[in-house]
Amino acid sequence: MAAAVVSCRRVADTGGVSSSASAPATVVRLDLAADTIASGGNARLASSDAFARWMQIVGDTTSSAEAFVSSHRIAAFLPDVTKAFPSVDSIASALGAVFDAAGGRRTVYTVVSPYLQSVVLVGDTAVYVSLNHYLGADHPAYSGFPDYQRRLKTPDRLPVDVAEAVFAASDSFDGSDSASLSTLIARMLHDGVLVECVMQALGISEQQALGYTDDEMRWADGNESRVWDEMLRRRMIFSTDPMLSDRLLNPAPSTSVISASSPGRLGRFIGHRIVASWLRANPATDNPARLLQPSFYGSLSTLQQAAYKP
Repeated sequence: MAAAVVSCRRVADTGGVSSSASAPATVVRLDLAADTIASGGNARLASSDAFARWMQIVGDTTSSAEAFVSSHRIAAFLPDVTKAFPSVDSIASALGAVFDAAGGRRTVYTVVSPYLQSVVLVGDTAVYVSLNHYLGADHPAYSGFPDYQRRLKTPDRLPVDVAEAVFAASDSFDGSDSASLSTLIARMLHDGVLVECVMQALGISEQQALGYTDDEMRWADGNESRVWDEMLRRRMIFSTDPMLSDRLLNPAPSTSVISASSPGRLGRFIGHRIVASWLRANPATDNPARLLQPSFYGSLSTLQQAAYKP
């Protein structure tokens, strides 16, 4: 079996994810501990507090660790997880840079999960990542997923998802002034900052951070001005209708409120373009994570200062 705790200095290819000079994150491979138990081997990590906490997270507080990992919903994935992730060196390198950019280190615990959520943050010290969500777009387990979801089920998407979850958790919004932050433009700017944070921390492109295909990126680039004009003409950006915001920002096969032929999440794309315009006008901002606060994404002055003109 591979070592259960991984700390690396080498950067492997991650399909576009790169790391800075940051020290790698500590990755504890609880999935390998589970594989060992299922084979009747060493149960050291399965008796750890981290493993017990994972069982609590998934709502199994009565089974033994051995019964938990031997259940079909877990054991069925273990061979494919071990094959897809013989090493997590590149993940550790990428996430080390993410944690430093976000301002706090976390221990990463890799697991196999029976649930749809792939990244679970615990306090400000730990993150559990379900490797069975990143086995490749063609894996049989994802055959019932729509294409726009299935194509993101790849190993190189894992650092992106973790990075976004970590940066989102650093947002200073406490809910005390939610009315002024419920407009579409506030949500667009918030998501735009997340995209920029992920791009800078991982050294990836806007397209990679958005999860767009080449065709989707070409459509967004080619129609950026038209989409923004449409939002203004229909007075969308100051709408407080949550359903409208969801249709523009949530994952979907297309942003149908704009065009059936468009990629999904066009509100996020435009939000990032506005944030990028603001950053060009304010080059002294060295860490976009500092913009994850209501005084930025909830302020009308942000849109004015960005002088966004696609």
